[in-house]
Amino acid sequence: MRSLSTTYHSIQLCKVKSTTFGVLFLCGVLFGYTPGLGQMNLDVKIERPSRILPKGGYTTYIIVAENRSAEPIDLQVIRTVNDYPDDTWLISVCSPDLCYEAEVDTLDPYVIEPGETGGAQVHILAGDTGSARVVLSFDSQNGTEPTLIELRAEIGEIPEPSLFVRIDSTTSNAVGGDTVEFGIFLLNTSGDSLHPRVVRLERDYPNETWGDFLCYFDQCSLPDQKELGADLKKGEGVLFAVKVIAGVEVGESGEVEVMVDPGDGTEPTFHRFAVTVDRVLSVQEVEAEKALRIYPNPTFGELQIECRRTHDATPLQIDFFDLMGRNLSNQVEFNYKSDRVLLNLTQLPSGTYHCTVRGRGIDVKRTIIKY
Repeated sequence: MRSLSTTYHSIQLCKVKSTTFGVLFLCGVLFGYTPGLGQMNLDVKIERPSRILPKGGYTTYIIVAENRSAEPIDLQVIRTVNDYPDDTWLISVCSPDLCYEAEVDTLDPYVIEPGETGGAQVHILAGDTGSARVVLSFDSQNGTEPTLIELRAEIGEIPEPSLFVRIDSTTSNAVGGDTVEFGIFLLNTSGDSLHPRVVRLERDYPNETWGDFLCYFDQCSLPDQKELGADLKKGEGVLFAVKVIAGVEVGESGEVEVMVDPGDGTEPTFHRFAVTVDRVLSVQEVEAEKALRIYPNPTFGELQIECRRTHDATPLQIDFFDLMGRNLSNQVEFNYKSDRVLLNLTQLPSGTYHCTVRGRGIDVKRTIIKY
């Protein structure tokens, strides 16, 4: 399966106009697909339909085309309109395997196998004034009408973001078969209510032993559910999470990309989370994991560590560390019971922490998210 983001990383613009690039923005409108003589078999999508481009800014706009038929498709991409005010602008179109000169309008056809994706990229370097318009034709060359996509890049004022987004980590090592959780904290800093969304855009896993799902506090989506949303009043925050199920082979790596859409018309942010398998659990480690239950996670401030080996009277050594490795246990209140330990984390700021629990036959490290 083609991976657009992986393929496109090496593509460079043929001409550089400015050495100072602004935030990446663009405006695009998807007209849709018009069926002709054949059956509709090419699904063309643009994730973000409305954007603004700052003066001197540069952006890459990715258009994904999926072959939904049972036969291979010879995709032909043609730039039918290329309209911009002067030579301070630069627009270049690329296929997944090749970036063409800015003056080239017809891209070489390439094959998309059934169930796989291809598409194109549009690179835009904004000029000093005015706006630009580009129309692309996506033709499956099987008798159906092409899909037309219009892109409009317009220079304008960029509104201040109304949604604060904090992500403490985007990479992690994992034990084979374990689940790694990445927290996404959102805070409404505007004066209006918002409905932000967290949308999974793309998975890049080596095999079927990998997987992922989205979570909203303690409620997690189905594996194939692509987005979750929430209603936030002014000053309210919410914690989403991306959970990646690691594969079982040491050395394998997997990635998932998500978009955070504020829901107010301002630009979304894009985040890519990567996990690498560095080892597998031993029999002793599996038993240690089963011996403990740590909940709730994420937590507002109270955490319980339940020892399921009630016959084991060995005291537990519990430590809390931040992502810099600093021991913050002196900021945590511990209340030891007969079969569990109650922890008060209210003195810790919101964020991601590492908790280690050690005892007889127990040596467990967990990632705790506190909001």
